[in-house]
Amino acid sequence: MLKPLIHFDINYYKYPKSICRGYFAKYPIKNGLSLIDSENRLKWIKYFEQNKLVEIINNKLNGILHKHEINDDLLKEHGIFFERFYKTSIKSSIIKDTILNENFQEIERLINDSEEYSHFSKNKHDIFYLITDLSYDSLLYKITQNDKYRSGLVEEWYNLHSTKRNCIICDAEYNLLDTPDWVYFSSNGNKNCCFQCNIIEKPTKAALNKIIPRFVEECGFIPKTNTHPLEYSFSSRLTHDKWISLTKLYGEMGGIDHVKGKFGSWFKGMIDTKAIPNGVKLSPRGIWCLSDDGHQCHSIDEQIIDNWLYANNIQHSREPLYPKHETLNQHGKRRADWKVGEIFIEYFGLVGDIDYDKKMSEKIMLASINNIELIEIYPIDMNFLKNKLGALIENRETGTDHD
Repeated sequence: MLKPLIHFDINYYKYPKSICRGYFAKYPIKNGLSLIDSENRLKWIKYFEQNKLVEIINNKLNGILHKHEINDDLLKEHGIFFERFYKTSIKSSIIKDTILNENFQEIERLINDSEEYSHFSKNKHDIFYLITDLSYDSLLYKITQNDKYRSGLVEEWYNLHSTKRNCIICDAEYNLLDTPDWVYFSSNGNKNCCFQCNIIEKPTKAALNKIIPRFVEECGFIPKTNTHPLEYSFSSRLTHDKWISLTKLYGEMGGIDHVKGKFGSWFKGMIDTKAIPNGVKLSPRGIWCLSDDGHQCHSIDEQIIDNWLYANNIQHSREPLYPKHETLNQHGKRRADWKVGEIFIEYFGLVGDIDYDKKMSEKIMLASINNIELIEIYPIDMNFLKNKLGALIENRETGTDHD
């Protein structure tokens, strides 16, 4: 019997619960709301207007809650589901703008002492999350009150996607508006799938000898051991059409866990089926491979980035050490991925994993505290490396790099 790609209670997630659940009704537009939903939306608006701590945080942190404008393309592309994409886009900037602010410790104390956020964990990571959340709330409030252009963009999206459609994979009828926001985001905003398709098979080990290499080849990179079509670091680097084809292959393969059950591990499955590209080796610490200039890389993605630097004649070194810090780098062993002149480069390939995101945030803090310019590369950037690294070419041509 085939299993679904993912299971969720479609009746529970009927719009508008698909985009907001719990006490507050943070709905960007009135469209499709019941009378109760509309009343709860007004309650949230009133609550936000009366939240004095929001005003204090904003003033103490130099207007941070109003600083990060949304790219209108996010609203055009994701409409009612824009929240998670917006928060992802501003997270790093929030950390950089906050950690060095002279009033940050005072803000920490105010949040720690506030009854309003008594349920909130009081470490720096959660405070950054709270400030990111309040930045979204500030934007949402603006959209609900006087930003007719942006509320109009969300309404246009809603009207365009409010009718039922058929899933491109399983042909089941569904309404995109009823998709849980976390599912929509995890797919990187794929609108053509119901996500509950019964496609997860149980192929034999012999069948996997052909399916696994096809899956890896179609990816164009080595999928990680937590790969799933609804894992953002995976989906964010795929076009929507490629996501569909890989999701079908993923189901045919039975998923990563099925491969682990047959071969012992995902990496062993790739090795035994000869799915690993030439030159890629397996070690106790994971895979490694050599770049064109001989640098050892810990993934194909790292190899691609290193080769890009080499091909563009950008002098670079591998794994520079971050300066020591009493809490963020006590033993001085934390490393970036590359150094170009005085610039550090990090490839954050597992973004979306809770533990990994914490370490990522700490590295961003370390760089900010030590006034290190940090270029952050994410899986979604891998097809557009020139957009992230092009300034290094300009530096080289003007003689402003330091190596």
